[in-house]
Amino acid sequence: MPSPTSNPPNDGHERRAAQVQAMFGSIAHRYDLLNSLMSVCMHHRWRAALVRGLRLRPGMRVLDVCAGTGDVAFAAGRSEPGLQAVVGCDFCIDMLEIATAKQAAHSCAVTWVAADALALPFRSATFDACAVAFGIRNVIRPADGFAEMARVTRPGGVVGCLEFGTPRGRFAAALVRMYENMALPALGGLLSRRAAYTYLPESIGRFSSREDVMEMMRASGLAEVRVTDLALGAVNLFTGVRR
Repeated sequence: MPSPTSNPPNDGHERRAAQVQAMFGSIAHRYDLLNSLMSVCMHHRWRAALVRGLRLRPGMRVLDVCAGTGDVAFAAGRSEPGLQAVVGCDFCIDMLEIATAKQAAHSCAVTWVAADALALPFRSATFDACAVAFGIRNVIRPADGFAEMARVTRPGGVVGCLEFGTPRGRFAAALVRMYENMALPALGGLLSRRAAYTYLPESIGRFSSREDVMEMMRASGLAEVRVTDLALGAVNLFTGVRR
């Protein structure tokens, strides 16, 4: 499968990517605290569900894309101590610095790599499982991001994606949107940068539907694509198997 990074550059895309990178750098020091407060500490359970979906076994090599401060990578190492390698990559150096500092509190060894999700610096079929948590909607071309994840995953390996979504029921959808559009920016403004947490509901609103995400995954070379709703459907867990 050809790497999507061969696509010609787009100035608008590059500008938006730089803005997203700078925004996450500016909130990195409060990122873990805000995640816990805004999800009522549920984000750890959601990440654990993502790791379970990867079907990890001893000797496997795992990649965490858009790793942020490393919670998925650490969860993978805890769930299966016999992993051969755990690698976390992100294009925001500030996030990776915090992930590196957190590693002393975790028993698993993680290798941190500064890398763009659209240009993963790994050979094809390097990993047995690949995950992304709440990051694919921030990738400028998410379909190409899935293609890169599929490329570096061996045939038969699992690609998992955790992302915010829209609840199926009208009442639940209205309740979640009210929380995202009112409570999140207000809390973010108190503890960090309000603009970053105004971006959050905007990016969720712009992101693709469950069906579109599943189609992107299939088009990238994944089979057996499934979605599981968490938190009344406000969070979606997608998994697919590399063909």
